[in-house]
Formats: sequence, structure tokens, C-alpha cells
Amino acid sequence: MKLRLKSKGLIPRLLLYNALVTIVICSILYFGDITWNRLDYQALDFFYRFNIKDSSFLKKTEDVILLNVTSESYRYFGTNILKRESLGEVNNVLAELSPAAVMYDMIFAYPGDEYGDSLFESSLGGLDKIYLPVGISLSEQPTPFKWRDGEFYNRIKNKTGRAPKELNRGTTFYGIKALVQLDRFSEKSSNFGHLSVNTDPDGVFRHVPLVIKLDSIVLPSISLTIFLDYLEVPLDSLIIMWGDYVKINKGASRYVEKDIFVPIDRNGQTYIPYPSVWQEFPRMMEAHNLLKYYRDPEMQGDLVTYYEGKFVLIGDVSEGISDLGQTQLEDNVPLVLIHASMLNAFLTDGFFRNLSIYITILSLILIGILFSFATILKSNLPFYITGFLSMISIILIGNYSLQAHLLIPVSTLFIGASTIFLGKLIILQILSNQEQIFIKNAFSKYVPEKVVEKLIDDPAQMKLRGEERLVTILFSDIKDFTKISEKIEPAQLVKLINQYLTEMTKIVLDNGGIIDKYIGDGILAEFGVPIFSDDHAEKALKTALEMQNSIPELNARWKSEGLPEISIRVGVNTGKVIAGNMGSDQVFDYTVLGDAVNLAARLEGANKLYGSGILISEFTLNHIDPANYLIRPLDKLVVKGKSQAVIVYEVYGDGGTLLAEYDKSYLAQFNAAVQLFLAGNYDGCLAELKVIAENQPDDLPTKNLIDKINLLDKN
Repeated sequence: MKLRLKSKGLIPRLLLYNALVTIVICSILYFGDITWNRLDYQALDFFYRFNIKDSSFLKKTEDVILLNVTSESYRYFGTNILKRESLGEVNNVLAELSPAAVMYDMIFAYPGDEYGDSLFESSLGGLDKIYLPVGISLSEQPTPFKWRDGEFYNRIKNKTGRAPKELNRGTTFYGIKALVQLDRFSEKSSNFGHLSVNTDPDGVFRHVPLVIKLDSIVLPSISLTIFLDYLEVPLDSLIIMWGDYVKINKGASRYVEKDIFVPIDRNGQTYIPYPSVWQEFPRMMEAHNLLKYYRDPEMQGDLVTYYEGKFVLIGDVSEGISDLGQTQLEDNVPLVLIHASMLNAFLTDGFFRNLSIYITILSLILIGILFSFATILKSNLPFYITGFLSMISIILIGNYSLQAHLLIPVSTLFIGASTIFLGKLIILQILSNQEQIFIKNAFSKYVPEKVVEKLIDDPAQMKLRGEERLVTILFSDIKDFTKISEKIEPAQLVKLINQYLTEMTKIVLDNGGIIDKYIGDGILAEFGVPIFSDDHAEKALKTALEMQNSIPELNARWKSEGLPEISIRVGVNTGKVIAGNMGSDQVFDYTVLGDAVNLAARLEGANKLYGSGILISEFTLNHIDPANYLIRPLDKLVVKGKSQAVIVYEVYGDGGTLLAEYDKSYLAQFNAAVQLFLAGNYDGCLAELKVIAENQPDDLPTKNLIDKINLLDKN
């Protein structure tokens, strides 16, 4: 069966525009860092809740035990506060049961009563592996850590020089300050790790900073610390590839039989693989029951079997505690579950990795290509079917990938594909009316965009008429363009002039001006029309400076391409003009007329006399804040056809331009001479100018003013 395609003239444009849509959407996603947003994770939460019911989705080890201090435990201890002697009793029992490690999801930062503290301290010493974590205030920006005296700080500092190997740079979290255990307890801790966890923007605990930095010192999470000690792997054996993984090499210890990879993002965070809801965690016991069972001789053997070689996490989960949060699975969960889930993942290799941004973008490109080929078919029905099937596929693949422990930004892919689909649909609609698009594009080439907008608002302006307006005119030209054009081939000349006009036009338009016309290599631009603005003179002068500042970059590019270098001259004047649509009934243009335009052109040409780059009139000076620029008066200029002389000024920089002391001295001396000239003190002016001429014999403004004074003396 032969597929019927759209017309040959339409297909190339369809494919081109479709490609542009795909490129734009993919660029926004890539450079805008939009992937892995709130919607992506909420979509994954839905899939996660759906799949957690399947026993094969996540492996669950029975080697991690949650030993919970509940409200019933408080009643058993006979107190409304958690006394440390009660925890000491729990520790003593655990010491008899030989767990692999014990961790407290609590920070004992302040002294209690001495009796309880002594018993608790002594009981800690009876445990083979005890971990007392620290809480760290985190920042996403490099921030100096507040070091203090104490056991934790001293032991962490001693790890300097034994840091993991970092293969690249990341944007890790930095510690600001720490909430640490009392020194007497910290001394008993086998090692240290942090238990700090930030929520995602929607308030859900989905990620753990696997490694953070205290200045340049790497501090792992408490779960990673316990796992490394369990494997007898030193911290400096880790390899960190920010945005990819934390790796433990095979053979890092006698217990590491293969490379172990833990995926991390560029901040050093890993996705928390909760193995179950809170109530269904594989192994859990209340603290007071541990004590009750241990006192029963018939239960002691079962307790040894239950706890021996296991990882025990002790947390306060009693009613009214604040250490609760929301996970992918449920609300108001004791946060000790985070660390238990991380240990479960370490022991079962149950981590999830994120789909690379590059694969995400490539997927959207392939979807865009599929849509593009569907659009060139004669009927639009295949295009709609392709779009529908693509959206369904994204959802199904997202769920399947989660089962394979691969996290896909489903929402980003769905919205990206939908946007590409919508963009291509809009293109189809636009191209269905070729004549209208052609006319609009053709009209825009001859009339500035802002003029078009104003004509749309007021169609009556289509009539041939003008109005008097106060505007600022900018006239620019390339120095010695005729000589340049004689030295290079026509094709090179066209290339140079097109690149030059493109750059200059962009600067004019970016500053709110309009291009009136191109006169060969010259540019006539206006500011303050057709839409009036109070700062039209400032915008024009800013444009002139930016035009001059852009020339070195253009010259560097042209030099590398074998093209000649150029310099430009700019004249700027402010005054009243007649602005509006002018021409014949058949052909007309939006332009300005008046003496102010002529003076701007005269100023541009006068740059040659003074060796300057930008000249402005006294009228423009009256409409700007001179403090924002480096300006000096040069001369009085008589415009052809006028008897009144105009004071002209050179603009040689903005307020941020730095000048050498020599230049400052010269400019101050020249300004003083010009002021004497304008005041009619020609002798004083001549004396000042001769001093300048001795130091700068090639200075054109000085020569011109001396010649003018000598001419006045003769007359």
C-alpha cells in the first residue's frame, strides 16, 4: 500500500519547522534544568505505591531491626520523659545479644541527671559497634563550617587527608553547623555519620545526602558509615562520581567480592528505597518488650537468634514526637525509617538510578522524529494516533522501568512529548493558510515590528501623514568603507556587511530603537518613535557605546576568516522631527524628516575631523545624565544651511570606564581649554592647547582647535 503524502512544497517546511519545535523543547528541558521536578516525583510516587504491593519489587532483609521506644515503653519505664538509665538498660541487654551494630536515631546533646548519664555512658561501652550520629545544618552553597572543640570535631579533623577520591566536581551539600552528642557519649561512638535529610520541594522525604562536606572534609550519612564499617572499608577507599555514583571497588576489603555502586545525583543524594509502609517493616520490636522478653529465660534463646548479627536502629516513635514526615508511601512516618530503609538497600543492593538527562532528551528527539514523519502523511489521522500511543507508552515504560529500579522522569517526558505534539499541530494549522503567512512575513520585512504593532492598534495610521515628535536620531557609518570594498571580493563584502548590519541592528532593537533605513553601510535609527519614551536620548547613547564595543569582537571573527577589520563612526542628535508614514499611495515607509536628522548625519561625518568614534550634540547632552558617561566638549560646529553653531561633544565611555592617570590629566586639561574657547578667551585657550600639543602632537581635536583660533585671529 502506497502512503499518500502532503504536497512536495509543504513537506520540507513541515520537516524544518517540526525539527525546530523539537530542538527548542529539548533545549528548554536541557538548559532550563526542568527534569526531575515535583510532577516527575509525584508520578513516580504513584507507581511506587502501586508496585510496593508486589513482593518481588524490592528485596527485604531481616538483618535490620527497628527497636522502637513507644508510648507503651514510656509507661513501662514509669516516666513521661525518656530517661537515659532506661536506655542504658536496653543497651546492656543488646550487648548480651551480639548485634552487628546499634544506632541511635537520637542526639543526646545536653546533659541529663548524672546518674542516668553515667549508666548510659557505661552501657555504650558494652556494645561492640555503637553509632551516635550528628545533625548537620546543610547549605547548597559552599559555606564555612563552624568548628568547635569536642570529640566529634577532633575525630573528624583527624580524617583530613583520608578523603574519598572524587572523579569530578559536584554541587554537594555543605555543612554549616552541627548538633552533636555529648563528648562523654561521642567517645563511645564507633564512628560518625550524619542523619540530616532535606525534603523535596513538595515536602516528601525521597532523598538522602549520601555524602556531604564540612569544608573540604567528606562526611558520609550514618547508614553509609555503618555499611562501610561492616565491610571494613575505609572512607578513603570510596570513589565518587558526582551526578552518577559512589563506588566501593572490588577487593577494597576481604568482604567486598564485587564492585558496589550506589547511584547519586549531582548533589550527592540518593533515592530512598522504602521497602514497605511503616507497620509492615520486616523486623520491628518495642523497647520495653525487649526488656520483658529478656527477663524470661525461655525467651532469651529466641532473642539471641532474632538480634545476633543484626543492625539495630533505636528511635523514639511515641505519640506526640515531632520527628515525623511524609514518604512516597504514607504520611506521618517516624523518620528512623529512612535510615532503616537505607541500610536495607545497602544490604540488598536495592538502590534506584535516575535516567540520564541525555537519554531523556534523546527519547524526546526520537518521539519528535516519529511525530514529524506522521505529519507529512496526507491524512492527519496517523498523526493523532501516533500522539495518543506515544503518551500511553511513556506511562507504561515509566512503570516498567521503576520495576527494574530505573527512575524515569515520566511527567517531563509526557509534558515534553505533549508540547512537541501540540507545537507540530500548531504548525500544521499555520501552514494551512500560506497566503496569510506570506503577506505578514513580507510586510514585516519593510516595516519595523513596533510600527506594525502600532498600525494594528490604529489602522488609521496607514494613511500618508506625519506628526511632530521629539526624538533622538542615531547615524552610523563604516570608516573608509569604499577602500575596504575595493580590497575584497564581492561575496566577502556581502558577508561582512550582512554580519555587521545584523549585529548593529540587534543592538538598536534591544535598546528600544527602530531601524529607519540602511544607506549602503550606513544605519539611520530613531529612538522615541513610534512609541514615545522619556529616556530616548539615553537609549540612543547606550546603543552607540554598545555598537562601538561590539566592533573588536566582530573584527576578531573577521580576522580569523581572512576578512578586513573595520571601525565605525556614530553621530547622535536630539530634536524635533516629522515622523510618520511617507511616500506614494502605492509605496510608503515609516521615517523621520527634519534638521535634527541632518545634524545627526553631520555629526557622524565630523568624527573624521576629530578622530573620535561617537559625537553628540548639545541638544542630546541636555536630555541625558552626563554623570553616566565620559564626555568632553570638542568644538562648535556650524551645520550647512544654518548660521547658529552647535557645541559638539565626544563620548568616549560610560561611567564604568577606567582611565589611566595620564588620560585623566590630558582630558582635564583639554576640557579646560575648550571652556576658555567657548567663553571667548582665545589667547588663554591657545596657551593651554600648545601645552597639550607638546605632549600629544598627533591629537586631532587639539590641532583643529588651534587651527580654528589661528584662523579667527587672521580674520
